[in-house]
This record gives sequence, C-alpha cells and structure tokens, in this order.
Amino acid sequence: MSIWRSLTRRWLLPTIVPISPRRDVPRLRKPPARRLSSTQRDMRRALQALLYHRPRRTHRLLWRLCLAGILLVAPLLLLQYLRLSLVSVGATTTTATTRREYGQTIVGAGRANFDGLKHGKAKFGMAFKAAKSGVISGLALPWRTTAPGYGSGSFGTFTCELQSNGANNMPSGVALSRVAGIMPAIAMAGHDDYPLTIALQATVRAGELYHLVLTNTDADPERNWSSINTVMTEILPWNDWVSRGHGARAEAITDGIWQPWSSKYNPWNASGRNTLNGAHVALVVTWADGSITGDPYWSAAMDEPTHCWGEYAAGEVIVWQQPSTAISAIGLSVARVGTPRGRLNYHLDTVDSDDMVAGALATAAEVTTVAGWVSAELPRPFTLRRGQTYRLWFASPDSTEPGHSYLIHPVYGPGEPRAWANASWGGTASHFIAGHGDTWQDYATSDLSFSLLAEE
Repeated sequence: MSIWRSLTRRWLLPTIVPISPRRDVPRLRKPPARRLSSTQRDMRRALQALLYHRPRRTHRLLWRLCLAGILLVAPLLLLQYLRLSLVSVGATTTTATTRREYGQTIVGAGRANFDGLKHGKAKFGMAFKAAKSGVISGLALPWRTTAPGYGSGSFGTFTCELQSNGANNMPSGVALSRVAGIMPAIAMAGHDDYPLTIALQATVRAGELYHLVLTNTDADPERNWSSINTVMTEILPWNDWVSRGHGARAEAITDGIWQPWSSKYNPWNASGRNTLNGAHVALVVTWADGSITGDPYWSAAMDEPTHCWGEYAAGEVIVWQQPSTAISAIGLSVARVGTPRGRLNYHLDTVDSDDMVAGALATAAEVTTVAGWVSAELPRPFTLRRGQTYRLWFASPDSTEPGHSYLIHPVYGPGEPRAWANASWGGTASHFIAGHGDTWQDYATSDLSFSLLAEE
C-alpha cells in the first residue's frame, strides 16, 4: 500500500467521517416492516429460492403464483367475453332486421318531348333492367307525332338497337339486337299519341341493365321526325337509380357522349340543364312466353293534381296479390300549395270491415312545393292478406281551402291497348281513387305514388 493511501485511511478520513458512530448522536430507528400480501410473500420467497438455488421450493412457489394469477385474471377475461358476446348479438340482431318495400314508387309531374331526333347524328336511349331471364319478343313505348313540338313531315324512319351495358352504365355500342325501318305513322296505326310497337327479339338475363337506342335514319330528319314522350320525374344520381331505381330512364348523346337526360321544364330540375337524370320512360316488354312486364306510366297530372283538404281525399285501392305481409310504415310522394293549416293523415283499412290503422303522415313544414317523399311508422303492424282488398287514403280535414292544401300527382297510362293497362301496379284491380266525403271515384288507368314497408 502506498504511503499516501496509508495516511489517508489512518489520519485524514477519520477526521472527516468518523469510523464509528458517536455516542451523542442518536441512532435512526429502522422503519416498521410493511405487511405483505400472501401473493407478494410468495413472489419474494420465489426470488429468494432462485437466488439460493432451491429448485424444488422454487417450482412449488411458481405453481402457486401461476394458480393465483389464473384465479385473478380468469374472471376478468370471462366478463370481457360476455360483454363482447352481448354486443355481437345486438349488432347481429340490428343488421338482420331489414325492410322490403312494396308499392308503386314511380313519381311524375307532366310529360316532356325530346325533339333531338330531328338531327341526324342525335341518339336517344332508355336504360332498363330486365325483369326476368328469357326471350323478349317485342317492345312498346309512348310516342307522339302531330302535336306542336312533337313531329313534322312523314314523322321519320327509325332504327332501334338493344345494346349491352357499358362504361358509366351507359350504352356500350354493342348491339344485341337491331330493328331498322320503323315508321311511326305505320307502327302506331295512324294514332297521334299512342304506344310505338317495335318487333325486337333478344335474350336477356334478369336484373341486368340494357339500353334501347333510337336513331332517326330518314334522308331529311329535320323535315321528317317525331318524338318519344317522357314523364318528368324526380332527379336522381344516375348510378343511384341504376342500383335501386324502378322503371326505365332516359339518356341521350350530348356533345358526343352519352349522358342522362331531363327536360328543362321538369319541376325537380332546379338547374335547368338537360344532362340530369330526370325523365321516366314508360316501357312495356312482351316476352316469348306471353307474359308482359314494365309499366304504362307515360304521364302524370301536373296541371290538375288532386288536392287534399277538408273532405277531399285521395288514395289507392289495393288488391293484395302477395303472401300475407305485415306492414310497419307508409310513404307517399306529395307536394303542397300555400301553407295547409292541418297535417296530412293516412288511413289504411279494409273495404268491407272495421279493421283500420291511421295516424299523422306529415305537417305542412315537412312537405315542399315540389313533390317529395314523406313517411310514417305505424303504431302497430297492419297485416295485408292475399286476395283481400284494402283502401290506402290520405286526407287533411283541418286544412280549409284548396289554395292551402296538399297535392298528389297520380301517374297514369292509356287504357288501350289492354296490355298497357295490365302492366300497371297491381293491374287494373288496384288503382287510384279520389274522394269527397263518403263518395269515392275510381281511376282505373292511374296509380298513386306510394310505398309500404315490411320488416323481414
């Protein structure tokens, strides 16, 4: 040991830090030991056993610790599992509760022509979904010739193609079937405002989108042309209509590309542009097996809608042709004029019994001056039974004048040919009605725009 270290340990350090405590300085008392739980004592013993190399005792203590952990954690895991299971069951129940929509959901407000077919390069189309798989044997659609703005000369010569669906759900340009030389003056049997019949044949598949494309091939189309008749209807995004819409919709070549088409005078068309999806086409399809699908709604009462106020009411006679169904909600396409004082009420009852459900459908604040859908949940489900006749009707007894009332625009089609009338919702047995007091008037070729929702 060096001299410096020896001096430091023997003489210097004792003068700074006494090696032994002085007797006049009290000793610090050791704090009382903290009481440990049994689990903590086991952990300490396990560590001690590990430190002192006692494997048998260590294993025994570790097993006790594992058992304590299982007893502590297992109840928590069980509670978490039960909670997640309950949430899962609740979510499954909510998702499984769906609604199916019944009713006649095509709406309209007046008719509109398409005069673009007097231009040689113009094309008019209508998109529709095949109602079933099979062979189409013929088509019919509303056409007009002599009325101002609807045609001139010999009324043109047309080619009709059935095209497959293409990009943006527009015509692909690929013709599945084609009929040329269609002359409205002959095909309409001399009528002015009548279905144009086209003997087109093609095989289609249910649910797929197809396009009928019309072109005026006359040598002088500006002199010899005529027009399809469309129903002005609610504006919808094109792809939304494709996914869940009903009926056929109009489309046209605009600036060299296919786009939806709407009249500028359509009451739903606030922009005034033609390139919106706002024109319904009444298309009736005849099948090789003799069946008929489609709809005949080529117009809607725009100038003279039905007013609901006081004792004046409107509705639909429904002959239920589906299996028995419990209805839980009702919807209606309705507008208003002015500000009706009272609310609009619904009534659903059987014609020959006292069974009835009724309630408030909407207030004036919930209805706009352009027709829109309003709905209400029924206070209890109402079961519609197959073969039974019902009356769904709407009234506003607290509204006191027609200038402040609710407006209903029923859609309608021609009574002839008979096939058109039979293609309406529920056939001719179900139809629009208008009433005053206890008196009802039937309109066999018209239907209310209404919705019935059933939970499934």
